[in-house]
Amino acid sequence: MALHLLEGVRLRLKPAAADHIDFFTELNADPTVMEHITGEPMSRSQTESEWTRRLAARSATDRGLGYWTGYLDGEPVGWWGLGFQASQPDAGELGFRLKRRHWRQGLGPRRRSAAG
Repeated sequence: MALHLLEGVRLRLKPAAADHIDFFTELNADPTVMEHITGEPMSRSQTESEWTRRLAARSATDRGLGYWTGYLDGEPVGWWGLGFQASQPDAGELGFRLKRRHWRQGLGPRRRSAAG
């Protein structure tokens, strides 16, 4: 089962694919984006390795788990994902990564207070 295209008011999320690797490489090359993820920018070969794992071993499209490339006004701005790690196959893991110029624009998941 393939992942579906998801469309919101602002974002269009297309299932991530190997042909998005140029965008993922650009995103991973930004040291500020990667500061709290790997601590340093990633090369193209590191990015290709990361996405080989994400699109195969960490996805379960039959369960609706996978990764999407997000577009705002036709431009890729980041990725969003629901994946899992092999050590915890029954626990989903939410992740996202945005181009720095799109930070603080309400595109990432929001934290909720304890009250709701």
